[in-house]
Amino acid sequence: MYDIAVAHTTDPFVSAYPWTPGSGFGAKYSDPTTKPTGNGMGVAFCGSTDIAVAHLNDPRVSAYPWTPGGGFGAKYADPATKPAWTGYGVAFCGSTDIAVAHATDPFVSAYPWTPGGGFGIKYADPAIKPPGPGGGVAFCGSTDIAVAHAFDPIVSAYPWTPGGGFGVKYANPATLPIGQGRGVAFSTPEAPPVGLENKSANMAAKMVAAGLI
Repeated sequence: MYDIAVAHTTDPFVSAYPWTPGSGFGAKYSDPTTKPTGNGMGVAFCGSTDIAVAHLNDPRVSAYPWTPGGGFGAKYADPATKPAWTGYGVAFCGSTDIAVAHATDPFVSAYPWTPGGGFGIKYADPAIKPPGPGGGVAFCGSTDIAVAHAFDPIVSAYPWTPGGGFGVKYANPATLPIGQGRGVAFSTPEAPPVGLENKSANMAAKMVAAGLI
């Protein structure tokens, strides 16, 4: 079962729906009991267990348990150290971490995440922080994180270690994006058909045994 969520600028600030490929939207889920406190700016699911909304006003990120077919659960406790000013983007790293891009220094805040438990203690800021308001954030699996932001270089990327946090900032791209960074995303390699890896390995073994390679 699939679901879709939209962060938006008017109460209830987040709306979520069942989603059926080839058919589209189902009937809207009930609003969360404790709604985000201002304009929704970004939203992300953590698999099928949790959902988070980056938004205007304290606490700037609101997270909830999520049940496919059921919707929002009771809001998790706010992080002990909240993002600084408006949250513009939010992303989960699998089920282990969560990051929020926001308007004020340090411009990105990241936390351990536990489904059913919520936010852990904030990770240390990156040694070289984004130089301006964070507009979006994304994880590349569990190995890297990138932040789109205002001011050159417009995008800043770092190695990421679950349980450890930010590594040393990667070099900027040779050709920088232009303007202000509003969003960032990593592609996901397409998985090979089930069983293809084993077939390829078996074929290679046979070729080696036959002296062909």
